[in-house]
Amino acid sequence: MKKKLFIFLILLVIIIFSLFLYITTPPKLNCNNKIGKINSILKVVNPVKIVYLNGTGYSRGYQHGTLLKKDIKYMVSVLKNKVGPIVYHLGMIKARKLDRALPKEYRCEMKGIADGAGVNYYDVLLINTFDDLMHLAKCSSAIVLKGVISDNFFFARNLDYHYSELAKENTIFVYKNKNKHSFISVAFPAYAGVLTGFNDIGVCLSIHTSETMENQWGFPTGFLLRKCMENANSLNDVIKIISTAKRCQGNNIMVGSYFENSACVIEYTAKRVGVRFASNNKGFIECTNHFQIEKMKKYNTKILKRSTTRSKYIEEHIKKPFNLENLISIFSHYDGNKVLWTSVANKGTVQAVIFAPDQDLFLIGKGSKPPVNNPGYLKLKLSDLLKFGKNQSK
Repeated sequence: MKKKLFIFLILLVIIIFSLFLYITTPPKLNCNNKIGKINSILKVVNPVKIVYLNGTGYSRGYQHGTLLKKDIKYMVSVLKNKVGPIVYHLGMIKARKLDRALPKEYRCEMKGIADGAGVNYYDVLLINTFDDLMHLAKCSSAIVLKGVISDNFFFARNLDYHYSELAKENTIFVYKNKNKHSFISVAFPAYAGVLTGFNDIGVCLSIHTSETMENQWGFPTGFLLRKCMENANSLNDVIKIISTAKRCQGNNIMVGSYFENSACVIEYTAKRVGVRFASNNKGFIECTNHFQIEKMKKYNTKILKRSTTRSKYIEEHIKKPFNLENLISIFSHYDGNKVLWTSVANKGTVQAVIFAPDQDLFLIGKGSKPPVNNPGYLKLKLSDLLKFGKNQSK
């Protein structure tokens, strides 16, 4: 009996060890690991970090990982502590299915981030695909067009999340590209996709998870939006890229095009797509986490009051004459969480961004805890971050 128990324990240890190796051994990607000159730059404008990234693939990722090594290790530790080791490692296994849909360049960039920061490849992958697996984001956005109620084009976005620790990790990534569009991504250390983005031809967008019954293993959402930032010249380009992609979960994508003075929300599941455009008479469009197009509504698993309440508040408070101060007021509205997640700024608001290209302004919430825009916004010049104009080319 003792001998059988001993053999069983030995086999169990072998199985657990083999499973651990399977989960943690990075994929063989055959990346060009030549790092070259480290020409990326890290600047700190308290409390926000600005990272200017050059190069492509592994080299760019390695520079990202090296510059933000301490922050990336903190991000990994937060995620592990929040979900626990079992869920974390199960998430790694699930994330592999999303990893297979990514082009080699993005995978090599994540490998470079992992090597530069001294963490596992699957740690970086999980950070980049966590919302695709868990459907956690709760966000609000609005785009105000120029001419109807405002003299200026505005884009505003609050990103709400369950993990308050992210509030002090806001990072502005400026991607310098030669053969694609350069762009700004407001995200967190180790995140190589796009949550909130602006490219050099005036296309801007943001992500708002919308729970649906139609999900599949497809192109991770953050990287899908990055593909848009790198390749889109117009609103229609974004619609085409998202509509033809193998999508993995439900989402509302707010999209604006500054030089076209146009905006829309792309509402989609893994199988269906609907687009609602900003009305010329209304002069703006808003977006939270539920579908508003009639044919899409039935595909939400649930339409939460917290989402509809935020949407209604934004819509009711965008009025003529409209200016930047009005927009700041709307997206800073915080009711002290009298009702959970219902105010536009709330206990989950870990990122707050405003894009005002007519005024050459880029605003980001300067708080280190949610809501990050409660103490106000840090104001930066857009032109200091990105060469921006109609004649930009890939």
